[in-house]
Amino acid sequence: MTLGERLLCNLTGLGLFTAVGWSLLGFFPALLKRRLLAALSFAYLLGLSTLCSASWAVNHVLGIPLRRPLFLFLGAILLLAGWVARRMTSRSTAPESAPAWSLPAKVMGGAAATLASIVIGGMLLGTISLVTRDFDGQMTWTVAARYVRAAGAVDPPVLRERRWFVTHPRYPLLIPLSQVVTQEVFGAPNDDDRAVRWIYAFFYPVYLGVLFDGVRRRCGNLVGALVALVFVFIPLPAFGESGGASGTMSDFPLACFLGAAVLLLTERRLTASGSLAGGVFLASALLTKNEGGPLALAAIVAALLPRGVRAIRARAQGRSVGTLPWKAVACLVLPVLCAAALSISWRTGIVNRYDEGYEQMRGVSRIVKATIARAPLLPGPMWEEMRRPQDWGGFWLIIPFSLLFGLPGLLRGRARGLLLMVAGGVAVYVVAYGNTPWGEAELVHPTWSRFLLQLSMPGLTLLAFALRHCLLNVRRVVVPALTSWSRRRAPPGPASPSPAASRPRCPGP
Repeated sequence: MTLGERLLCNLTGLGLFTAVGWSLLGFFPALLKRRLLAALSFAYLLGLSTLCSASWAVNHVLGIPLRRPLFLFLGAILLLAGWVARRMTSRSTAPESAPAWSLPAKVMGGAAATLASIVIGGMLLGTISLVTRDFDGQMTWTVAARYVRAAGAVDPPVLRERRWFVTHPRYPLLIPLSQVVTQEVFGAPNDDDRAVRWIYAFFYPVYLGVLFDGVRRRCGNLVGALVALVFVFIPLPAFGESGGASGTMSDFPLACFLGAAVLLLTERRLTASGSLAGGVFLASALLTKNEGGPLALAAIVAALLPRGVRAIRARAQGRSVGTLPWKAVACLVLPVLCAAALSISWRTGIVNRYDEGYEQMRGVSRIVKATIARAPLLPGPMWEEMRRPQDWGGFWLIIPFSLLFGLPGLLRGRARGLLLMVAGGVAVYVVAYGNTPWGEAELVHPTWSRFLLQLSMPGLTLLAFALRHCLLNVRRVVVPALTSWSRRRAPPGPASPSPAASRPRCPGP
């Protein structure tokens, strides 16, 4: 394909997913009233997840081939449904009020936007001109998209039959399906992955939009811009070959779906609209990678457990406030259950081989014993992964200072759900390391940085709470001290006249 054809094919995919998602925002008033950057970010995630998961379900259940007519028909149905919903909700949904930006916030926001534009521009130029270089992308994800497109089905014989050598045949297909949708709609050949790499690269600005919106709503514009600037300086999300957005792996899309869901579900007020959006994103996480299922369960617990505890305390004290919104809970759980049913039905027809074999683990006591036995071997290799400058730069140097001066900010009620999510996610990974058939800590090297990337959005939001507390301390302690010191150092001005001297004298005779 020529450069122009690759450019048009990439833009076709981006435009299709964003248009579908922008229309579907009418079903989610909690997202429709967000600022433009956040609304566009949620729209891209929503459009890609709904169109690809709907195609997956229709093909698996009804057997309709995954070809251009199906994708255009489903896209038209979703656009029409979203347009009707927007017409019904646009008048009743007031836009979100925009708080004023202080001068430091404007400076920090301008710096973050400038550096992010440079990084995104470099990513787009690189991905449209260079072929895929990440190992897992070439071995698993891009190959799965080719299998699916060649067969026109999510159940191709090469995945279902044991006689074919396929690594990880049961890996979920949501992101490879996005490649198939783009290539089929545009009519691109199947041998040039540069025609679809912007689908992955666009997750980077989407991540920034969702992260800034979530941090801004919790900690203000200044902290939101500061956290966005910190994220831009981390090399792994943009250019890392171990799961970054410039590759063709599903780790960074999983980070976007999971992070968007967690930030929506841990807001102060859990509405039916916000919980439904969070449930859709958790369902997408489940259909993106194998670990998406346990992480979705951890996110549900992190969202509901603190609210359930508050509801029990309120009932014990005889107060009516703090009750758990069961309608919102149902909206959260239903999409996840539908995605789990689709995943289980699809996986049962595929003979698993050349995989880690986590499904073969039996017995809770056996899992616990294996995890405890192997846990002491993990911290050393984990730290070696975290201190790799080509992945993380100097990011981890910020954490000790943030905890030293901002730890009280992490103990507030609004941060508890995020703490539960990070703790639950780390527990999932430790259990996986403890029960893998790979020897000792051999699996840590290629995966720990990816796992941290998947949990990065809740983790960076926790960092925002700590930074906010640090800035409040600066405002309350350092600024008055500097003001007092500058007043003492200032040279004395001219002596003011005494009251007696300034009193007018009575005129003489």
